[in-house]
Amino acid sequence: MKKGKITETERACIRGMMSTDLSQEEMAKQLDRSVESVKKEVEKLTQEAIRDQLILKKTGKGESGVAVMTEAASLKADTDRQSFEPPEKSQAERGKWVHTIYGK
Repeated sequence: MKKGKITETERACIRGMMSTDLSQEEMAKQLDRSVESVKKEVEKLTQEAIRDQLILKKTGKGESGVAVMTEAASLKADTDRQSFEPPEKSQAERGKWVHTIYGK
């Protein structure tokens, strides 16, 4: 039976086994670990999953970080959006910013 810290590979295996509702005893047998060490790791992973559900760590685009907007800023943005009129641009003026990338 293996001793020492559970490796990242073993953690990933336990995560996968948890998703298939495999018993902790069976997990321990497949990983050649004690049932107690697997139980501890399952508890840690469960707590991490709960914490990750409560704390948003990524933006809508999948980037790290969070943007916070106050109520006052939200009201200002809504007001500005209602009164905004986009300027009329000719095709020639828009052409300065449009670039076509040709594939190989």
